[in-house]
Amino acid sequence: MWFRVPGSLKQVSVGRRFTSLDTQVWGVNSQNQIWRWPVGPYDFNSNNWELIAGELKRISVASSAPAAYPKPVVWGVNSADEIYRWRGGDSRGNNWERIAGSLADIVVGSKDVVGFNGAGELYKWRGGTTTGNAWIKVVVPGPITGIALGETEPLVYAVQPGGEIWFTSSLNWQVMPSGFVTFDGDPQWLPVIGSLVQISASVSGHVCGVDAFGKAWWLSNLLDEQNPATPGAAPNWYWTELSSYPTSPSIQFKQISVGDDYDYTAQSGPPFFWAVDVQDGIWRWVEFF
Repeated sequence: MWFRVPGSLKQVSVGRRFTSLDTQVWGVNSQNQIWRWPVGPYDFNSNNWELIAGELKRISVASSAPAAYPKPVVWGVNSADEIYRWRGGDSRGNNWERIAGSLADIVVGSKDVVGFNGAGELYKWRGGTTTGNAWIKVVVPGPITGIALGETEPLVYAVQPGGEIWFTSSLNWQVMPSGFVTFDGDPQWLPVIGSLVQISASVSGHVCGVDAFGKAWWLSNLLDEQNPATPGAAPNWYWTELSSYPTSPSIQFKQISVGDDYDYTAQSGPPFFWAVDVQDGIWRWVEFF
């Protein structure tokens, strides 16, 4: 069930939640101001958004590689398609580090960073450098307008202008100590049944998105093993609508983000969802499956 969160954002990003003190919800508003929810995703007694210095049009948050208390990893791009990485610290100073390159949108995971430019070309961050040629171009089926990065990384989902959805788990890049990049062939992209205009994935592998009608969907299962009538066929993807009924049947979403209520011992956790509607209203999903 969806519940309204105080505030206004045009885009929101959530990561993993380990404790009630995690800062794993970030967003940007229509003025490109940056905001974060500082007290954990489930404390909603008041408007707790904290303004962060800087300006971005798109933002993405994840957690650092698994540890007892991993830190948020936050990247974003501004209105000039310049790329920035959060260096940590409080909200008062400009704690953003410029990364070489130009991207229209960006997605960060616990180990990898991917993004696409205005031409819909996909790039993966080389790592270890903030200057020079920091990005590796990745072959895609065609121009893309949406991207998601899941586990086991690099598992990448892409959306095209017509709503087509693709995924690949074969981005087998490797950066050698010398800086030379090797590939195990071009990635094999496979189609995903369905149609979305925006997509999101969590570190634990949960996937969700928004369609052209403003409905939110969750990829709740793969039915290969449950459908023996089509052995060897492409996966049957089972999408479940995250319905706005009965809270507010008229909600039209434009963007959704999925995170994990993470159990460090189990190395996984159930999903939680945040979304923004076409009027920049903020929503959270509070019912698990």
